[in-house]
Amino acid sequence: MKAVILESSRLYQRLISKVFSAFDLEVDIYDNGGAALVDIAANKPEVVCISMHLSDMTGIEVCQKIRSMGGVYQHLPILMITSEDNPDTLAKALIAGATDILQKDEADNIELRLQTILPHHVVKRHSGHVLYLEDSKTAASMIREQLKSIGLSMDHALTVKEALDCVENHSYDLLITDIVLNETLSGLDFVKEIRANPEYDHTSILAVTGVDDISRRIAVLNAGANDYLIKPIIKDEFYARINNLLESKKLFDQLKRERKRLLELATKDSLTTLYNRHFLLETAQCKFAEAYRHGYQLSLMVLDIDHFKKINDTLGHDGGDRVLKAIAKVLKKHFREEDIVARIGGEEFVVMLAHSDEKNTLARAEELRKSIEALKPIGWTTTVSIGTTTLNLHEKETFDDLFNRADKALYTSKNTGRNRVTEAKKEVSEVSGF
Repeated sequence: MKAVILESSRLYQRLISKVFSAFDLEVDIYDNGGAALVDIAANKPEVVCISMHLSDMTGIEVCQKIRSMGGVYQHLPILMITSEDNPDTLAKALIAGATDILQKDEADNIELRLQTILPHHVVKRHSGHVLYLEDSKTAASMIREQLKSIGLSMDHALTVKEALDCVENHSYDLLITDIVLNETLSGLDFVKEIRANPEYDHTSILAVTGVDDISRRIAVLNAGANDYLIKPIIKDEFYARINNLLESKKLFDQLKRERKRLLELATKDSLTTLYNRHFLLETAQCKFAEAYRHGYQLSLMVLDIDHFKKINDTLGHDGGDRVLKAIAKVLKKHFREEDIVARIGGEEFVVMLAHSDEKNTLARAEELRKSIEALKPIGWTTTVSIGTTTLNLHEKETFDDLFNRADKALYTSKNTGRNRVTEAKKEVSEVSGF
């Protein structure tokens, strides 16, 4: 199967070709109408995509010439892509035979528009994994072949229990279930079980049944199925419904990734990918409230890279950035997921440790100090000074109280030789020089 593109812009040639490739269409590209018309007449493509303006004629003239060929060319899908917004010109294009018109500033919608005009046998290929709950091995084998033809792999479960075990142990892009099964449980029970688990809230489910009963359809949809298909399965309809469900999942996954990216931009330091000051302050309120409510120890560690200005002056800011990244990597390795590790500016970092008393915090700070001293990022011996302190559960302390205490301890480390850890309590009273 093939498609023909008539477009003078190389950017749009690449863009449209990429979309066509998802439908397994072989693409021929032309920047003039004459050569394209010869190809179209000889090879009967599945679809043609035309720009309004070409080097030798207009897209409207190409449409007219294609339609004048008669026969199958009377119904050949033609998508015209243009920057024209004159209603009279667009109307002439439709009268000349364009099936649909897409504005160039809406190029992101090419795939969606193509799906509405392509012949039924031109099916978009996907990549993904499907689970099919069906008590007939023969029926499952037929569906497996249909899914394979569009790039999807399939696991088959004969019972609801098998299907639930599969879902628990594997990741699926789509679940398909027959409703009537040769066991006590039905496909409806399977749908309810899936929707009862919040982890699978957005997993697409296609229900299949041989009973065309409206009350059953409503029950299945109310249980949480996304779509419903009546047996015998018509292949074109099956592909159309699968395509819609997989496209919906793709959009949801894209939205989830975008939300995660935006959250990281708001909460992470762009250089080191550690948490930033804003996230630290927001989280501290919750951590302090939990520590007081449940009576567990909460400690703070503040550290600063020694002689960082000298590093920047000698190695340049690029070298300084590489040192910061290397130390951030050590910090991530040394602390638990529940600990909050943040870069609060320049060469200064803060670690908030839950369920960590004075002794444990001091030991972990010393272990961190030694690791950084041994690191030698980009061949440069780098050390840190650290101040630590622990929340006094008998007094209503704030994050600022703890930070100021640990910060004073940090400066004691700086003033007494650097590359050391100082533990502070209510007042900075103990210095541990290692």
